[in-house]
Amino acid sequence: PSLTSQQTISLENVIGISEQALPDDTARMALRSLAVFPPKPSAFSEEAALACMDSGIEMLDLFVDMGLVETSGQARYQLHQSITEYLRIKGVPLEARERFVGYYTDWLEQVQQDDTIIGTELDNIEAALATAENVGQKKAFISLVDHFFPFIEKKALWELIDELLPKAAAEAKALGDYRT
Repeated sequence: PSLTSQQTISLENVIGISEQALPDDTARMALRSLAVFPPKPSAFSEEAALACMDSGIEMLDLFVDMGLVETSGQARYQLHQSITEYLRIKGVPLEARERFVGYYTDWLEQVQQDDTIIGTELDNIEAALATAENVGQKKAFISLVDHFFPFIEKKALWELIDELLPKAAAEAKALGDYRT
């Protein structure tokens, strides 16, 4: 019923109507910020979502109530692929991407020895690495690789090792950091 007679029924229009139903631009930017996370079946923690949105739990609850974000277990959330793609087309704020990288850089440093916890966030860590690389956060990329390496080495994730180590070494060299 919210579609005008000129609009066709499409997934994009339906998601757009839901986005426009949000109370203000702050809420729309917070929602777009969540598109930094990989879509389902990947999930992300409440803490990570709040850090990336730079908003309170009320905003996340609003997105869940509106059906834009799904719950996935205890304090875990997911975004449907169609919603993620829609939000990415609309534009993920640079600040959200920077907060995403910063969150996982700090988080990995804190939980470095807990393989079980790291395993639950594997998709998000890989997305943070790609984001750091894409937005030119060289120091954060190196730090992420440095803190992630013990896990990928223990789990024998050779493809990741082969991909990440040369990039991190090149970035470190470009920064003049010869410790690595």
